[in-house]
Formats: sequence, C-alpha cells, structure tokens
Amino acid sequence: ANIRNVVSGAVTGGFFHVDVQRVRETILEEPWVREATVQRLWPDTLHVSIVEQQPVAYWGESALLNDGADIFVPSKASFPPGLIRLDGPVGSETETLAAYRHAAARLTPLGLKVTGVSLSERRAQSLRLADGATIVLGPRSAADRLERFVNAFQYVLRDNWARIAVIDLRYTNGFSIRERRIGATAGANGSNQ
Repeated sequence: ANIRNVVSGAVTGGFFHVDVQRVRETILEEPWVREATVQRLWPDTLHVSIVEQQPVAYWGESALLNDGADIFVPSKASFPPGLIRLDGPVGSETETLAAYRHAAARLTPLGLKVTGVSLSERRAQSLRLADGATIVLGPRSAADRLERFVNAFQYVLRDNWARIAVIDLRYTNGFSIRERRIGATAGANGSNQ
C-alpha cells in the first residue's frame, strides 16, 4: 500500500508521458526498498517490481545493514528486533560484516554466540558475546588472534568461561583476562557463586 501511494504520487500525465525513471527513483527513496523496476504495459498499466531490504544487523544506533553491507535508514520504529549490532567508521561496513561472519563461524561451534562487532577508527576489532563477555582482537592479525582464542578456549578457558568478562588478545604471545564482578557473574548465568 505504501509503494502504491508513492507510485501514485509520482505519476503525472498520461500513459506516454509518465517518466518511468523518475517513478523508479521516487520508489528507491523509500528506505525499505533495495531495488525497483518500473515498466509500462499497454494500454494503461505501470508494472512495478521491488526487492525489499533484508536487514542482517543494526549499524550503530540509527541505521540497519543489509546482507550486501549496504546501510539503509528506515524509521527506528520499523527496526526488527534481535539483530546483531555492528559499529565502525564510515566505509568499514563490508569489513565489519565480514569480521562478524568469520567470528560467528569460528565461535558458534564452541557454544559462544556473537551479538556484536565493533571496529574502531584504527580498525581495532572487539566482539561482544551473548553471555556478556567481550573479546578484544585489536587492529592487526584479527583472524590469527581469534584462532589463538579458539584454541585457548577449548583447552584452558571453557571450564572458567562464566567468570570471564573481557579477554584481550592484543598481545604477541598471549592474552589477558579480566574477571566478572561477583554480581555480574550471578546475573549472567543465573546462579550465585
């Protein structure tokens, strides 16, 4: 119905005077429309096809990111719930989405769910997990550092994971750990320790 109203407002003149390109451009101004085609069909019809945006992540506080790493900005009331949150400098959308996909592929088999990725101006990566923990990978060799984390998790960290708030992998040959506060641990896993 919204697209029908947009098209009706953009159509002026008779069948041969309709500016099909202008109608298409007007439709593409709608934030939830990713692609549109407009065709004249004899004798008196406009055929409009649209491809809707498919959001995969929140981008910052006020935008969404589609599966092609394109930013679009619909009204905040129309944001779907439960998306991951990605943050980064303008122009880093593709890199940030790729970092999320890589991290999710490596951490999901371990039972860890990535809920967000932040990329700083210096391209330092941080991962937020569903359990409240943060993994800091830094600006260089993020994939190698993530592999170091995966290995350490399997052999050393798994048994004490509920106690860890932040794991910082920016060191050349190791990592540092910051423990959760007792109240934060109890809230994160539902029990008192």
